[in-house]
Amino acid sequence: MSEDYYITNLDLFMIINKYKIPTVIISGVDLKETGAVNSKKIISFLYQQAECFIIRSPASIKNYPKEFSIISQANKFKFSILDLPEILQGMIRSSSVEYSFDDYYNHFTSKKYRIRGKKKITIPAE
Repeated sequence: MSEDYYITNLDLFMIINKYKIPTVIISGVDLKETGAVNSKKIISFLYQQAECFIIRSPASIKNYPKEFSIISQANKFKFSILDLPEILQGMIRSSSVEYSFDDYYNHFTSKKYRIRGKKKITIPAE
């Protein structure tokens, strides 16, 4: 058992959801939190806010800490959605969700991402 603990997207979600922090999470790979069907590289938790924080989430590598980044510009960490490029505005709006923990869990554990168990091998008797 390791004494190390690495923060995950689930940890971020729990904090974002508890305090209703308007946040956009972007990644270079599909985010499991968007589900198995039509998964996306962006997920938004806006809570009807006009401004949001943008966090970059790297791909997960087992037993290796993720290095999240919060996007900033001129020491500004919160962005007006209307000031962002139109294509990003559209992506943010189309990916905006208000998940409960159960919703999050159900998307994350959707069929595509379930860990498959070992198959039994049977040898026919002769």
